[in-house]
Amino acid sequence: MSDFKAGDVVVYLDSAYPTWLTQGKTYKVLDVNTGGSKIIVKRDDGVTGTFNSNRFKIYTYYPNPPHKHADLIKAWADGADIECKQRAGTLKWRHLPYPEWNTANEYRIKPQLTEQQIKAKEIEDQLAKAEKEVKLLTMKLKEVNT
Repeated sequence: MSDFKAGDVVVYLDSAYPTWLTQGKTYKVLDVNTGGSKIIVKRDDGVTGTFNSNRFKIYTYYPNPPHKHADLIKAWADGADIECKQRAGTLKWRHLPYPEWNTANEYRIKPQLTEQQIKAKEIEDQLAKAEKEVKLLTMKLKEVNT
């Protein structure tokens, strides 16, 4: 069963199939056969032809095309953590609680750490804390010895 009906505007998808149609161009549906497997389309110059309906899709017009980062904006609105890499600045990814969504920047959903990475981070934090304690104790020892 076809989703097409007479009057629909469709886009031709198949450039491998030799026809007088152009891939990506829109055409008007004049009629659909009973089973919906074939449609009759009309070119701008009035020429008509019958084609397999699976070579077309309904044309959707966006007067305001989707934002370059639309999918990430939606993910952020649903609670995802977003990271940004600015083209003009640093090449490191950094977390942004409130992204600007500049089209010149790159954005991504913050990658999730594996259990091994989380454990390594905990050990690194413990090591950094221990190093601070060693420095503090070294300074106290110097004070006692002077």
